[in-house]
Amino acid sequence: MRFTRQGGNAKSGNFMLESEDCLVEAKWQPIPKRPKPISSIVGTIVEQMEKYEKKKKRDKRQTVKILGKETAHVYSHDALYIVVKAQVEERYYIWYCNESERIIILRFVFKTFDDKSRRMLKRMVDSMKCHGEGFNVWSLMNLRFETPVSFLLTESNIRVGRAQFLFTDNQLSMFTEKTSTILLEYFSMANLLFKDTYKDIDKWFE
Repeated sequence: MRFTRQGGNAKSGNFMLESEDCLVEAKWQPIPKRPKPISSIVGTIVEQMEKYEKKKKRDKRQTVKILGKETAHVYSHDALYIVVKAQVEERYYIWYCNESERIIILRFVFKTFDDKSRRMLKRMVDSMKCHGEGFNVWSLMNLRFETPVSFLLTESNIRVGRAQFLFTDNQLSMFTEKTSTILLEYFSMANLLFKDTYKDIDKWFE
């Protein structure tokens, strides 16, 4: 799978992963002061799908249908799992994470929803962690690292062969403001692109 879209920060953002057989999308945004029931979020999803179908001027007789709806469990939260169909079936997990104060929506679209797809969906949902204690664990592009929980992801840029992440910790007091940052840049092809200087890390860094 490959990143085809990503943006935002720890409070509000999204990313999308795609392969020939499936699409995975995650969205998150702050919980409003007056939280709405998850069922109303489902209604919004259906409305957006209907608008998309009309915009594409597809068969007017085609309607967006909710094929299934059931309770689920993601990490330590109660969630709602729904299956919605317009042209293709789309699967959603929706829940509130009070610890991180976010609404989180996972969307899955499979070319064929067979046993392999079911196992893939279960594995991704079971591995989902929307909040944590202590250090945050990041794992992507064969790279794994941890950051203090107070450092929030404020900028990110992922491209083929290169990734950049900026984490920021803002500490405010009555008289002072202290900002600390961690910048991580990852070059997956550095050993090839900079093969002449790669063995001397100081020279390569310059």
